[in-house]
Amino acid sequence: MQMIPNMRDLEADVIPISVQRRGFVSHIKFRVRNVGTETISAIQAKLWMPNTVVFQSATPSPTLASGDSLLWNIDSLQPMQTAEYMVSYLIPVSVNAGSQLPFT
Repeated sequence: MQMIPNMRDLEADVIPISVQRRGFVSHIKFRVRNVGTETISAIQAKLWMPNTVVFQSATPSPTLASGDSLLWNIDSLQPMQTAEYMVSYLIPVSVNAGSQLPFT
């Protein structure tokens, strides 16, 4: 396998860290990774949360938290470098059991 020069490519993942239960705070890891062969600068990483959950906190703190979205400004990522964010949110008791909670 050979790396392709001058390739700009970002990958984003949402990884559940805890069990999601109504009435409790749950946690995910939001990960942004440069899988290309070129440094990428001035990155805006945005995470959309389901409008049925209540944002509690994130580490590191987002640049902007508004409505159902969180935004982090990343100065740059070198090839194969990763930025990770831990996000905590409350799932209200009013959410139906078995509901899908899509994060994008």
